[in-house]
Amino acid sequence: MEHRILFILLVIMGAVAVSCKKDSTHADNPIEITKSKILGKWNFESGSIVTTNPPEPAKTEKLTGRPGMVYEFRTNGIAFNNLEGDDEEPYVITSASVIEIDEVMYTIKELTETNFVFESVYKNGNSTTTFNLILNR
Repeated sequence: MEHRILFILLVIMGAVAVSCKKDSTHADNPIEITKSKILGKWNFESGSIVTTNPPEPAKTEKLTGRPGMVYEFRTNGIAFNNLEGDDEEPYVITSASVIEIDEVMYTIKELTETNFVFESVYKNGNSTTTFNLILNR
């Protein structure tokens, strides 16, 4: 009888230990969280290209979205956009705050269920160009 009670206690303790184990899903992996938030179709709202070349004043080109202009991040690592004709480019999430699109690194400034803002900064000597995109759902 004692062996049976001991066996039952061990089975119960084992079940409790297994049920308390942490899930190994992507819920606690920042890169996987970012990937899941980015996936899908985003509307192109606006953007800008700011070029500074001291001592000249900064030059800003505003980019304005129109209905139907989209960025779509697919599960196969391809980003489709139709901002300047149909274009497909490879993308990789390299950290929770960095996305690489067609070998260009972008810093993710904001990523929520409805807003996605990212920018790239390119320096060439004294000149700096900042490219910024604002997407929404």
